This record gives sequence, C-alpha cells and structure tokens, in this order.
Amino acid sequence: MLYHHTRQHVIFADPKTAAFWYPNVQHGGPLAGLLVELVREKMPAVGMQLARLYMSLIRPVYAGELMWDMQLIKSGRNIQQVKVVLSQNQRLVLHGTLLFYKIKSGSPKGQLLQLPAWAETKGYSPKWPEGQSVHFAKDVAKIRLIKGQMISDHQEGAAWIDVGVHCLVDQIPISGDARVAIVADFSNALSSVISVDEGRFINADLSVEFIRQSDQLDLMLWSKTYSEGFGSGVVDGQIYDQAGLVAFCRQTILLDHGET
Repeated sequence: MLYHHTRQHVIFADPKTAAFWYPNVQHGGPLAGLLVELVREKMPAVGMQLARLYMSLIRPVYAGELMWDMQLIKSGRNIQQVKVVLSQNQRLVLHGTLLFYKIKSGSPKGQLLQLPAWAETKGYSPKWPEGQSVHFAKDVAKIRLIKGQMISDHQEGAAWIDVGVHCLVDQIPISGDARVAIVADFSNALSSVISVDEGRFINADLSVEFIRQSDQLDLMLWSKTYSEGFGSGVVDGQIYDQAGLVAFCRQTILLDHGET
C-alpha cells in the first residue's frame, strides 16, 4: 500500500512513491494509478470501461499529504468523464481526466496486436547508480529488461514490469487499469536518449489509451523516444500482456542538461 486516507479528501503518500531523480518527489506512475483508483472507489462508472487517462503534472508532487477533489464533467448513457485534481500546501500540483465508454456486448472484435516473439524471454535486472536513495522503480516495482537499460541512451527499450503492490490505496486490491497506468509512466526512463551523466529528462504529462482490460500482474512495456537533441521530445509506448496489446501511451518530455 502506497497511499492511505488520513481524513476525508486527504491522502498520505508513502516515501516509496519517490522518483529516481529526487528522493522526495513522487514518480508519475503511482500518481497515475492513484487517479484510476480514486475514481474507481469514489465515482465508479458502472457498466463502463476506462478508455483514456490523461494526467498533467503542474508542479513536483512530494511524498506526504495530498488533498484531492473530483468532478463529474460528462455523464451519459455511453460516456462518462471525470476530472480529478490534487493539491499540496494549498497549491494545485496535478490534474487528470478519465474517460469511460459503455461496455457493449456482441460487438465485432478487431485483430489484436500479438505479443512480439522477442518479448518471450526471462529478461535481465536494471542497473541503478550506486548510492541512489529509495525510489519506486528500484524498491517497489519488479522490472525485467528485454531491450536497453533504464535511463541510458538507447532510445528504445522494453521490459516486463510488475508494479509490486497488491493494494495501491488503503486496503483495496489494485485494479488492472491502475497497473497499466503505472507501467505507462516508465516509458521515458525505459527509452531515454540521454544517460544519467549527460543530463535529465522532465515529463509533465502522460496519456494512456486503453484497448481492453487486463488482469495480469506482469505487463510488457515497449517504448521509443523521438527527439533532436536537448529540448522537447515525445515518447510513444505500447503495453502488452500475454494475450496481446492492452494500451498505447504517450509522454512529452523536456531533455535538460541538468545544470540547475
């Protein structure tokens, strides 16, 4: 469990939610999963499935107490859209929108992209810089690399990822959609175009387009970064389970020299 409610609309984030770069700033993955779980618990879309998640990181989100609020933006027979905002120290730090579509029975099924043959491997463990403090990717998530290395200059990477928690919020079992959202935020680190020594990347958003739900613990993320030197870039990812494609994801990033 990485988050628990301390009082109404106030949630506490465990230090293990931290990102790689800064020991007390939360990784985007747990935050994306938090949005999914808050809506699932507080404003469930009955008879619908999550189609899209968009998360915008406005400021660094620190471990510790967070206040959340939720608003139903659109409610219809076939579509429901919910907005969630998080604030810290009376400042807005994150907002997200979740779009749900009604589950239709008897609909024609398209051809799912199958899990690539090269992904059927045991994989290898990531190498993290020595002396790095506790952070989510190293101490909670279970990562088995297939291509590339975390935060290196490979530009393309792939890994099997188990998010490593049975309950994300309070004592409620984590949903498959939350697992997918968490995994999606590893895209930039998995396909970085710069190494730790060269600089750092800053991502301010995440979008995930869900094709179907998955109840599998292990998910395979395959991502690529597109950029021309330092400045802005785009990361595209695909998420699979053993049955095939589950979701697409995208992040926009800022590649920085890391001097300040």
